Amino acid sequence: MIEYLDIYDRNENYLGFKSRKDCHEPNVNFYHKVVWLWLINDKKEILIQQRSWNKKFRAGCWEELSVAGHILKDESPTQAAQREIMEELGVNALNLTYLDKWVNDESKEIVYFYSGFIFNSIKELVLQTEEVIDAKFIDYKQFENMLTNNIFGTYPLEYKNLVLKLTSKLID
Repeated sequence: MIEYLDIYDRNENYLGFKSRKDCHEPNVNFYHKVVWLWLINDKKEILIQQRSWNKKFRAGCWEELSVAGHILKDESPTQAAQREIMEELGVNALNLTYLDKWVNDESKEIVYFYSGFIFNSIKELVLQTEEVIDAKFIDYKQFENMLTNNIFGTYPLEYKNLVLKLTSKLID
């Protein structure tokens, strides 16, 4: 099934829609929207996931996110966040909260950051193995160390600082 995504200019003016494949072609001159989420448990630990080996980008790598996904055509960011949590982890999150937005000029994505609470144990998660092959909770110090030491990947300092700012508020 072909997934369609709404497309925008950098200032979020609506331009129409394209297939997901078209949105990821090199040198596109439009943006699409995605949601990136952090889920926190009652111990204030952050859930991180390991990407499937089948993924095109960063296959098998641990992600600094609990869940991530595209916002489909005519879907709100909050609806996409709820859908992606259920698809990737097989659970619902409580208190889903919008945190911030960031424009990723490299990937032509407008990123909506969300957080939520999850009271499920790792054993209760039903991982969508096409997307996620493992998940674990880590404390904030370990999360900060993995991000700053490029364990999650090499990211621009601007992005790392934003992630640390947003996630530090989740554990207060």
